[in-house]
Amino acid sequence: MLVPILRVLYGGSADNAAPREAMRLAWYLAKGIPPPEPPPPGPRAIENARPFTDAAEIIDLAMSQPTPDNEGRLRVPFTLRVHPDRNCCVADLAVEIGVGDVLVAVESEYWQPVTGSVFRGGRHENAGRTAATGAALLAGPHDGSGRIDGEPLGEEPVLLMESKQDGDGPIVMSARVSREGFVVVPVHRDRANEPPAPLADTRKVVLDALFAGAYELDPRNRVVVARVRVGGPKKPA
Repeated sequence: MLVPILRVLYGGSADNAAPREAMRLAWYLAKGIPPPEPPPPGPRAIENARPFTDAAEIIDLAMSQPTPDNEGRLRVPFTLRVHPDRNCCVADLAVEIGVGDVLVAVESEYWQPVTGSVFRGGRHENAGRTAATGAALLAGPHDGSGRIDGEPLGEEPVLLMESKQDGDGPIVMSARVSREGFVVVPVHRDRANEPPAPLADTRKVVLDALFAGAYELDPRNRVVVARVRVGGPKKPA
């Protein structure tokens, strides 16, 4: 109800974005309701950043083209599968790399996930709590080593998006992992009977390499392990 009123008062153009947002926050404060957290900032651009798949293939992420429904929302089918990569070599160390949790963020200038969805405050058996709007912290299902292995949101998830402001533009979905979210397991390969390095040492060396700047990092120092983008169709009249 509030968003249409703000559009009448301020319009949907980018020129009025600041006063429109100020009035929105003032409304929340007047009602005694904590305003929602802003979405996580977009990834930082790193010149010549390598795709994370050069290090490990741990996430299958894809989105289909959006289609409008009868209520003016967008339906965006997507694929999300998380799994450990059991055959990695990082910093000359043979390891398995997986994740215990991963933040999946949805970004768009004109669209946002519907209220109550897993990406906007809704609960899910495989999602942990996060204050960020437009994102879900996924933490399951886990294998015996504490790594996500499977489809956290089911076999055929659909992202349902509602209008945020007048206009049209692309929708971006990205998967990001913090340093603490990675699970590194050494793979012992006999090198002239050389004993394997301690787990803690191996994990530190591998994570230092992953976070050294070769791969894209977001402003909260998470590695961007996957990102896909689709264009939004024209909104129905």
